Amino acid sequence: MSRKKNAAKIILVAEGKKLGQLNPQMGRIPKKCLVLKGLKNDCICFFCVARDASRAYVTGDFTDGGLVDDVSELSPSQMLHLNNWLSFYQKTYAAVGKLVGHFYDEDGNPTKALEDALAVIAVGLKLKEERHEENKQFPPCNSEFNSGVSRVWCSKNSGGIQRNWVGVPRKLHIVGYDGYRCVCVRTTGPPSENPDSEEHNDRGDLDNPSLKEYKDCNPLFDWCLLKE
Repeated sequence: MSRKKNAAKIILVAEGKKLGQLNPQMGRIPKKCLVLKGLKNDCICFFCVARDASRAYVTGDFTDGGLVDDVSELSPSQMLHLNNWLSFYQKTYAAVGKLVGHFYDEDGNPTKALEDALAVIAVGLKLKEERHEENKQFPPCNSEFNSGVSRVWCSKNSGGIQRNWVGVPRKLHIVGYDGYRCVCVRTTGPPSENPDSEEHNDRGDLDNPSLKEYKDCNPLFDWCLLKE
């Protein structure tokens, strides 16, 4: 098998027949084209031919302006999404090459852009682990929206976190953002920050400074109708 390459694309050739133009992702060339239902020609290669369109995997922007390899403005969580795609390709298809350009130089060595991207992914993985630990302490609420009314409530399995307590709904401030998310808060025992303490008010995590009660809701009920 021979490989023909130019600055824009890599084309594999076997026995004089073109096997196909392959879509790179973060500079890596998978062996096969991934078929995705619903895309034109039913093939993801359709919009990635001749370019690394890593950013589009996250943004969903498949216009010409969105099919780019610059991921420098993506957040850590968005980069985790891109990393999931990369992991999928690595597990599913054997790599056959690297695309010279944004992520790899002419010698196949990683560029600073790739190093920066991997650093952001590392931050995303750390934040994901921190969120997992946070969810153990403050499991997400159950929620539903019906006829213009939102309801949140807690159960022993809300947020997919199994435990032996139910908890009450509270707003948890999201660090680095103006928003919050609904979490279930343990109402008895010592605070999570000092679980072995024998001197406590038997209020669980209710006094955590990052929490705020929902307006017009009984603070000890395990449910709340949102009026905000």
